[in-house]
Amino acid sequence: MICECGHSGHIKLKENDTPYSVGFWGEYSVENLTGVAYVTESSRSWTELIKKINPGCPVCGRKLTEKNIQPDK
Repeated sequence: MICECGHSGHIKLKENDTPYSVGFWGEYSVENLTGVAYVTESSRSWTELIKKINPGCPVCGRKLTEKNIQPDK
């Protein structure tokens, strides 16, 4: 994610995709951003994830939205 001020950070996903495991889960967390971790047992839309994680810029304090999502280069 890239803030309007130029600061960038990431939403990271750690998931249980082990074959023959008991169930799927995904844990989303932020790196170089403010926000909270979110654990889910099913896939979620970016709209819902952004709402749950509530990412923000630690430099200028802006709240980030789907418009701030940029693909990795």
